[in-house]
Parts: sequence; structure tokens; C-alpha cells
Amino acid sequence: MALQEYVPTEWVNGTTPAINEIHLNHLEQGIVDNRDVLIQIGDVPPGGFADKVNNTTIETGSFKVVNMVYISQADYDNLFPVTNTLYVIKG
Repeated sequence: MALQEYVPTEWVNGTTPAINEIHLNHLEQGIVDNRDVLIQIGDVPPGGFADKVNNTTIETGSFKVVNMVYISQADYDNLFPVTNTLYVIKG
């Protein structure tokens, strides 16, 4: 199983494709399918990262992590780091 290529839909009011249950469910299924592949190859834990949110201890001089990004080293090397974001480099 491989990740599906993302092809964005151009949504324009009053034109096709319609915003309806068929198209919205297709989007949802794409998210689920790719999440399942990431779990299968080990890039995302089966429970996701939700159990890690707000599970913190405040220490003097520390700061709160607002975002956590899980990326490759090459992607990290090409970005401008954002304050209060924890970057986890996948191996």
C-alpha cells in the first residue's frame, strides 16, 4: 500500500464539482486511506499523536510547544523554523 498522490480540487461557488456528500466523503476517505498507510509504515503511531497533546509539565524558563511537525531531514533543511514549534525528524 502506498500514499495516494494529492491532487487538489479547485472549488468555485456555483460550478462543478458540487460540494455534496459524494465529494466530501471522497475527501474524507482519502485522508483515512493515507493515515492508514502512515500507520502501516510506522510514520504515525496507531493512536495518532492526540494522546501527547497537553501532557506537559511546566518548568521555569521553558516554553509551550504549540505545534509539532513530523518531517524528513531534507524538508527541515529547507524551511524557516516557527517559534513554539517542535520539529521531529523522521529517520
